[in-house]
Amino acid sequence: MPRAGLELGELRKGRFQPAHALAMAARAESAAQHWMLDADSAETAAFLHGETLAVTPELRGWCLVTLRCGDESFPLGWGKASGGQLKNHLPKGLRRPQ
Repeated sequence: MPRAGLELGELRKGRFQPAHALAMAARAESAAQHWMLDADSAETAAFLHGETLAVTPELRGWCLVTLRCGDESFPLGWGKASGGQLKNHLPKGLRRPQ
């Protein structure tokens, strides 16, 4: 059933998990952490396939993944960074087939 408003996320095991809708409404500047990908990079293709990405070890927790196109950036979804890896949280139905 459609509802007015924006889904922010849900509590799972006492932790907040942000919703994909929140990522689509967010801007890189408004996120506490974000990881920028270039439009024509292999990392972008890997993220859209649902793969894990290598990131800097300092990046930890939820991260907005954005796509850089010229001077603009567009949100792609969420990733969760830990130990130099960004685990993909793109909904399975939105992932591109290999």
